[in-house]
Amino acid sequence: MDIYDELERIVPLEYKDDFLRVSRELRDYGEHNPELLRFVEVVGLTSLYTEKLPARMAQEFEAAADAFKAASRTASGQIEAVMKAADKRLQTVLQSEQQLHTTVKDVEAQHSAALKSILGATDDRLRAVLEALDQLCDPTTEQLARIDSVARRALQIQAVNLLTALALAFALGAVVTIAIQLLTAAHLT
Repeated sequence: MDIYDELERIVPLEYKDDFLRVSRELRDYGEHNPELLRFVEVVGLTSLYTEKLPARMAQEFEAAADAFKAASRTASGQIEAVMKAADKRLQTVLQSEQQLHTTVKDVEAQHSAALKSILGATDDRLRAVLEALDQLCDPTTEQLARIDSVARRALQIQAVNLLTALALAFALGAVVTIAIQLLTAAHLT
């Protein structure tokens, strides 16, 4: 059985007559041209190889799809288990958060009550201290007001004395200048 017989079995029925005619012509022509026969043989082998290629590819694709489905089922189960575990952890965290929130509210209420108790007693003591300080401050405030009044009077007196000293110095300077001029005028005459 040669390559032509192999190819004849894969040629569709509607092309069989044409194939037989062309193959007879190639055999006759190929007796004088062996390179052409080698070329036809390569093309024939390629045709025979590719004849079952779609079926082989379909098998490979099917095997890959089956492997993917199996891996997908396995991964899906693992993902579901992880999600359930994460959900349980989340529920635990949420319960802990609620308990913490309740505890914080309780602590805040107790803290507020303790502060009111402590500050109530401290507030009474502070009022008593402030009243005592007010009583002590009244005489001191009066003394400071007197001191301020005396200091203002002292500044006024100091200002008057300074003006008087300036006026006396000016008058004395004027008298001395007049006296010098009179003595100088008397000396010259």
